[in-house]
Amino acid sequence: MAASRESVPSRRFWASRMAVAAGLLALGSCILLLGGFAFAADPWGNSTMFVGYGIVLGCPLVLGNFLAIILHLGGWSALWDGIQGVGDHISRRFMTRVFRFSVFAFATGMAGALFLPLLGWGTAPVLLIGGAFPYVPFVWAPVVMSHSVLFVHASRLLRAGRLLMWLGSGLLFGVAAVGLGMLAFPGLGHSLTWLMAGLTGPGYALVSFGCMRISSAGFRPATFTVKPPVAVLMAA
Repeated sequence: MAASRESVPSRRFWASRMAVAAGLLALGSCILLLGGFAFAADPWGNSTMFVGYGIVLGCPLVLGNFLAIILHLGGWSALWDGIQGVGDHISRRFMTRVFRFSVFAFATGMAGALFLPLLGWGTAPVLLIGGAFPYVPFVWAPVVMSHSVLFVHASRLLRAGRLLMWLGSGLLFGVAAVGLGMLAFPGLGHSLTWLMAGLTGPGYALVSFGCMRISSAGFRPATFTVKPPVAVLMAA
């Protein structure tokens, strides 16, 4: 089995790092969910966010969004450490490529988000200073899909904790796919679209719990029962 290629210390290390990564990503997504409700009320901040109640709600909202971004960057760092700790060379190389693709996809999405004001969607201050870009589906969805692939592949190297990782990965991929679909219908300006980034939190939480089961589980070596030859039994 694939799990036999992973030593117990190696498996515990990268599973613990992935548990931390998924936990940080889940926490950051929960903060984005709270911010998503505020952005959903006025998606582009044309009136209320920066003019009306912007002084009361805008500053905490902006700080919360950047806190979520910091948590996500910390999650990416822990995920990279976990990937580099995988003992199987083929799996580590594949997961490294997927992780690098997620970074490239995020950078590409960010570059694309800067052109949204030219299309009449929002303003540059809302996207950058206001921290609205984490809510744009084509910025976060490819990253979440890549993370889902990483966690599914990591679960193949494990015996226990697979179910939670599979469920969490499937939920992450599903939310990301729905988020991308909302770009076409109901559209980027719809309030539900702004909530999808925060809904990745439960998926990351399930993956984190699954990885924690591996990293905290004690090592139980396999036991074998050696049966004596039939001739010895007959002689006895």
